[in-house]
Amino acid sequence: MSQFQESRRRGRQIFMILATLLCIAAVVLFARNVREEIDQLEAARSDNIQWTLSQIEVEFLEYWIALASAVEKENGDLISVRREFDVFYSRITTVNNGQLFSGLRLEEGFSEHLNLVNAFLTSSVAFIDGSDEELLDSLKDMQTATENVRPEVRALANSGLNFFAELADRQRLAFSAALARLGYIVAGLIVLLSGLILYLSWLNTRSRKQQRDTLEVNERINTIISTSLDGVIVANIRGEILEFNNASEEIFGHYAEDVFGKNIGDVIVPEHLKAGHEAGMQRMKENGEKHVVGHGRVQLEAVRKNGELFPVELAIQSAETEDGELFIAFLRDISEKVAAELELVQARDKALESEKAKSEFLAVMSHEIRTPLNGLLGNLSLLKDTNIGKDQREYIANMETSGRLLLSHVTGVLDITRYDSGSLEQSRRPMEIEPFLQDLLDSQSGQADAHNTQLEWVWKGKSVGTVNSDPDLLQPVLLNLIGNAVKFTKNGQVRIEIEKVGGSEGQPELEFRVSDNGIGIEPEKLDMVFDDFVTGNISFNRSSGGTGLGLGIARRYAEALGGTVTVESKIGKGSTFTFRAPFHTLMDTDTADELEKTVKQKPLNILVVEDNEINSQVAREMLKKMGHSVTEAADGRAGVEAAEDTAFDLIFMDITMPVMDGREATRTIRSSQGKSANAPIVALTANVVEADREAIISDGINEVLSKPISRTKLAEALRDVIAPTSHSVLDTDQLQELLELLGTEGFETTLARFRDEGEAFLASLPALEGKDLIESAHKFAGSAAMIGASELHEALKSLEGFAKNGEFNHIQSTKRTLLEVWARVREELS
Repeated sequence: MSQFQESRRRGRQIFMILATLLCIAAVVLFARNVREEIDQLEAARSDNIQWTLSQIEVEFLEYWIALASAVEKENGDLISVRREFDVFYSRITTVNNGQLFSGLRLEEGFSEHLNLVNAFLTSSVAFIDGSDEELLDSLKDMQTATENVRPEVRALANSGLNFFAELADRQRLAFSAALARLGYIVAGLIVLLSGLILYLSWLNTRSRKQQRDTLEVNERINTIISTSLDGVIVANIRGEILEFNNASEEIFGHYAEDVFGKNIGDVIVPEHLKAGHEAGMQRMKENGEKHVVGHGRVQLEAVRKNGELFPVELAIQSAETEDGELFIAFLRDISEKVAAELELVQARDKALESEKAKSEFLAVMSHEIRTPLNGLLGNLSLLKDTNIGKDQREYIANMETSGRLLLSHVTGVLDITRYDSGSLEQSRRPMEIEPFLQDLLDSQSGQADAHNTQLEWVWKGKSVGTVNSDPDLLQPVLLNLIGNAVKFTKNGQVRIEIEKVGGSEGQPELEFRVSDNGIGIEPEKLDMVFDDFVTGNISFNRSSGGTGLGLGIARRYAEALGGTVTVESKIGKGSTFTFRAPFHTLMDTDTADELEKTVKQKPLNILVVEDNEINSQVAREMLKKMGHSVTEAADGRAGVEAAEDTAFDLIFMDITMPVMDGREATRTIRSSQGKSANAPIVALTANVVEADREAIISDGINEVLSKPISRTKLAEALRDVIAPTSHSVLDTDQLQELLELLGTEGFETTLARFRDEGEAFLASLPALEGKDLIESAHKFAGSAAMIGASELHEALKSLEGFAKNGEFNHIQSTKRTLLEVWARVREELS
């Protein structure tokens, strides 16, 4: 019942009680009034007022008769006259002086008659009290006076009788009214008492119902508690056990009757936790402080009757009762759950170890396969620059394409794992579609000739020129589609059509349609051709070989490029695979060539740290042919020493080396104060597992270059790491918007303030640490973003992150990077 309902119920009870008391008081009051009326009626009868008035007239007649008799006789009976006169006089005196006649005397008619009678008596007293002679002489006069007053006496008696008759009527009416009021009050009291009886009856019925409901609830609660799979223990503030359900008996091994009244700490709390339990109970007794009660589930240890310790999940709630505060504990034996979790953790650890072993295996296999491939492809690249014939050059090109295809297979298997884990990253760069596609067709020309199949490609519509894409992802898509078409086509044709099918001028969507007139694909297999390890079930498939991964890799890489791959096919008619993806158009070929020339024309002093002699030789020769000077180091320690003494423009760092590996060498170079501490470092690694790539970058490496190394990759690395120094470090579009927004004067003022802020920040940078460094870097990063200095902004955000994590080595290297970036920003602002 709510507090409001309880207040209303109490209010009704108080009202009924007050009303009853009021009615009882009214009954008592009116009963007393009736009693007084009755007493008055009784008093009137006792005095016999009406009899007295009647007697006045009788006594007057007796006196008149005695007087008449005395007049008729000589020497009449004077004694009788005097006696009757005195009796009459006495009656009148009673009327004059009696308290009962006080109201009557106030009546106008009665008082007039009484005055006349009193005057008669007064005049007669002189004769009555005189001598006999005087009385005898006056008898006739007295008789005459008596005759004259006789009507007054009669009128006096009659008016008195009338008065008392009216008074009696009034008293009867008053008595009747009092009785009526008393009746009404009694009736009201009866009604009220009846209502009270009904209300009490209703309360009694309700109370019985509530009692039944309470009993039912208690029975249900007892049933729930007794059948609960969780242990339920109820204890008072002293810790004495009041309830101990069946589940508690099964969990702890105690019978309920054996633990009732015992302290809960002695029954279920282990020895090493008793001190804390008793301290908690004492706190609750003293100040009501609760650390576990009402704070949800907690996991603790408990003890069984046999002394066995086991984990329990515990939740405690409290409740106020008339007997004081009670504590209800809900306990669950979680031994099996904890054991299962431990088993899961062990299984997880084993799985992680297995995954780690797999990653290590992939890393080793990648390194072991890529290292000889690097030497093979590198030497083929160098061989092309020698004086060889046309046929030999073609053979070398085919060998190089096949080697790169082998490399692509290795990379594809590794990248499937990277793609499925969501960690496959793109490396978009300028590329031309035509030579790229021609190389792919050349790599398949040998198999096409063996199948007597013609290969050709054609633009459908206008060529888009140079685009920005990731050739490392694009190549497996198209190569697998073309290779799949060549594989299943004999004595036919494979045709690749390229067409711009959508998008804008700067971001066109290109569609590559690889069509063949081979054997086709069965309709029921069309939905599965892009699944892993799926191969066709056709007559010469087994002779064509294949792992069934090619189209799966093509689908993954197509999606990574933001595109799709679909297929249409008819048995005996051939198939058409369609790859569609967005591209970005860039500068024309002449501009791209100019950029490469710019990179080539700037001689660089480069350090190559590589333990494999062939790979080191390949890198050295390629870089020298590009016009750069090269210093070699056979291991990480030698590379660190060289970087200490010489200021290199760029360092190529192999990762897996003896004595000191590339990651440790990089960290050592960055943390030192050597001449090449801030030089760009490009990692050379055959290990392309994403987790290792991220770890390598976190060591302070600028870029990761996967083996095998080619001239193109080296040129791209030089462009990406070195060439940005000659590029704009400010976003001109953003600066233009800022100029239009602020106007010339405001724009120049803003740039001046930014320069001042940058100079002040860079001047204080060496001394900034901790919170000051975080706040200053964060503030200046906001200004850099507003100006459009994205490289400066990123460097500042990196510094802020390193400062928050307390990564001292990275903080120092990033500070040095900031000095270089700010110098370029300041130069452009000038």
